[in-house]
Parts: sequence; structure tokens; C-alpha cells
Amino acid sequence: MATALDTKIAAKLPPIVAKYGKDVSITRNPTSVAQPGLGTVTAGAPSTATYKVTPPQGVSTRLIDGENILVGDHEVYLPNQSLAWTPRVEDSLVVTIDGVPWKCVAIEPVYSGELIAVWRLVLRK
Repeated sequence: MATALDTKIAAKLPPIVAKYGKDVSITRNPTSVAQPGLGTVTAGAPSTATYKVTPPQGVSTRLIDGENILVGDHEVYLPNQSLAWTPRVEDSLVVTIDGVPWKCVAIEPVYSGELIAVWRLVLRK
């Protein structure tokens, strides 16, 4: 159930990202799609859509662990309200910013209360 904070953030976040954010293309490359009726699993078809995200910024040095998060990685925040799907690293997301493709290496939900407000995407060239 949504809390008061969830409702407040949900109303304020999209206009801020719309005003200060950046248009990017996100390509999802699902590794497989289960077809229970047929009893098969097939490779998923890539899909690309344009979203508004926060401007990219370098990942905080306290988050760099040398394995999953490296020096040179960047992060953007993708509002959950604009999505009809759940971001997953397994979907091999490619975020194209100003014509430059970045591979998504980590995804983390950021909660405003009980609901996800934004997704933190860690990107690598």
C-alpha cells in the first residue's frame, strides 16, 4: 500500500526529471522468454524505447568495489512511473546517451516508502 511519502514523491519526481533530465534510448535484450503453453523457451526479441532519466554522473567512490562497480562507471536514475516493465540486469540493457551506448552493469530499486520511486542504473562504456 502506498504511503503518504510515496504519493508525494510520485507527484513531484516526474516533473523534475522532465525538466532537468535527458532523453535516452534503452534497448532491452531479454535472454529468454518462456512459453508455458508450448513448453519451450526462446530467445527474446530486442526492444528499444525512449525514456527521460537524470543526467549521467560518475558513481560515488564509496560504491566502487573493483569487481561489480568500477572507476569510470556512471549512474542515472530512471523514474519507475514511466515504466511498464521491471529493469533486470539479465535483460542486457543498453542505454544510449547522446549517441554513445552504455552497458547497464547494475540495477537497484530506490524506494520512497513502500513503493519503488526510481531505478538506479549503473552504466559502463
